[in-house]
Amino acid sequence: MSEVTGPNKEFSTSQIAKALDVSTRTIYRWIEGGEIEYSRTVTGRYRFPESELRRILEERKRKGLDKISEVILKTVKRKKIVYLRELQITLEDIFLHEDVYDECQELVNSGDLNTEIFDENRWFFPKNVNWNEVESLANHKIELMNAYINHP
Repeated sequence: MSEVTGPNKEFSTSQIAKALDVSTRTIYRWIEGGEIEYSRTVTGRYRFPESELRRILEERKRKGLDKISEVILKTVKRKKIVYLRELQITLEDIFLHEDVYDECQELVNSGDLNTEIFDENRWFFPKNVNWNEVESLANHKIELMNAYINHP
């Protein structure tokens, strides 16, 4: 967080993305969709006022932290198995990454969600499913991840 002009704090694209715990691509999608207020510098760079950061954080809180469990469980059921980062990115337009992580831990602790660490990733799958039933899907997702990672 840096003070760019006068007494009003402004944030760069990467700073606001980090503060909101989303990707910079999500910020650009919000810009394109008119979902976030911004100004531009003389060199064309985006700047976001601190008030906009506060507005988005408040809106996210109002939007559904009370429904985060329901959304996570529906997403996991629909996808059959997800790794933590996949789930955070899937839900980042609604919830902060840290909130998704915290709620997943709560769902595992309460027995509403299964988890397994496999290939250095934490995986989540429905409570009525055992690991052997979803391991092949996890391996398929690992292959896809590797293809993206190694793509030139």
